[in-house]
Amino acid sequence: MTQKGIVIRHANGNDLEWLADIMTLAFAPFCSANQRIHASDILSNQLVGSSRRIGTFVAHQHVLVAVVDGHNAGVIQIFEEKHSIIKIGLLIVAEFYRGKGVTTALFGHVEHYAAENKIRQLYCNVPSPSVDELGWLYKKGFRLTGISKDSPAKGINEYLLYKQLAVNTKVDAQNVKVVPFVMDKHGSQAMTLIFNEMSGTFDSVNPYWVNNLLNGKLHDDSTDDEDVSHIIFVSIVDGRVTGLFGATLPKSGPIMLIPLVAEDIVSFEALLIFAQDSVVVYSHKLYVHLSPNVDQLICLQRHGWTVEGLLAGVYSPTSIIQQWSYQVKQSVVTRTMRIGRVYYDAIVAGTKTIEVRIVCSEIKHYKVDELIQFEVTSQPPVLVRINAIRPYTDLKKVIATEKWQQIIPAATSQEAALSELCILIPDSGNAVEICAIEFEKV
Repeated sequence: MTQKGIVIRHANGNDLEWLADIMTLAFAPFCSANQRIHASDILSNQLVGSSRRIGTFVAHQHVLVAVVDGHNAGVIQIFEEKHSIIKIGLLIVAEFYRGKGVTTALFGHVEHYAAENKIRQLYCNVPSPSVDELGWLYKKGFRLTGISKDSPAKGINEYLLYKQLAVNTKVDAQNVKVVPFVMDKHGSQAMTLIFNEMSGTFDSVNPYWVNNLLNGKLHDDSTDDEDVSHIIFVSIVDGRVTGLFGATLPKSGPIMLIPLVAEDIVSFEALLIFAQDSVVVYSHKLYVHLSPNVDQLICLQRHGWTVEGLLAGVYSPTSIIQQWSYQVKQSVVTRTMRIGRVYYDAIVAGTKTIEVRIVCSEIKHYKVDELIQFEVTSQPPVLVRINAIRPYTDLKKVIATEKWQQIIPAATSQEAALSELCILIPDSGNAVEICAIEFEKV
């Protein structure tokens, strides 16, 4: 494989001395083991028919070397495990070649291999002396899931990271809307959803509790707690309620989301993002009690939530509930917007620099110079800075005034751009306020 003059090939026996030297330099700060023996083992395990064990769950090991102008520049070692995930073992680039695209070329080869072989997840462990790697990995979509202290040696901490490549969903993020809960419109579906998603885990979920929740009365009828109010939002797909979150809003202190339920991961993510954005002005912290499935746990970690504790048997004798929290960063406000994949790709490419939205409750708080993270499920977010926010009363004025090519890059005419925008914002004709948000990539 060749990329910008960088050739990627499999390692062979002639690479032993170079591999031992580069591993010694990389591991010297925290490991005194003989790296020549380690390098020899790595190369031996790559040979077809090797009798050495490479791990009970490992199906294949690959050691790839990046070559620049005939010189070895970097190495990556991957373990393809039998349950369709890849562990990155080594990732070392010689100091002279750092910042010249070698790491990107090596990692790109791994991602290509992962796509061809239907790998669902990548993961790696980064020791604290190599902490500079973390920023690069974050940009590539990895998420920090934990820190192992005194590992691999006393006084050294190891950062545990992973990148999810496949998400179990059949719902397009663009089809999900989050709207305020209305009892007459959403009550019956919301009640069914809460029972389906929470019964068996929360014994207190009964008709009385759900009725009080949906009517904004989480506390006993005999108490008059003026310090607490409750709001509810629902996610809607094709007119059907697919998720719900409620939030208690005390006059001070953290905000609890109760409940947070969804029947699919895209609705769950839409609600999570909306909660982070809509309550940012009310508190420094959000938290929630839930028993997440795998996709929900990945989503929570991806959006900066951390697990604070495990509650065994609290809501039911047979359930384990996790408390997750989100610390609101007040110094630089970063908003989050979900967007269709084609527009996400256009923002990444730099061809889309204007987003048009209905001015809902959370967008009213947006300000120039704030940041927006545009996101699609299972992809790393793209960060932009708001340059201007311009109000409009209808989409025709938007298209006539703004540079429509920067709103709908794929449109071939002004009429086509307007038609597509009307599909994206179908409610824009009902006397609502619209805004064009102009931005630049950070």
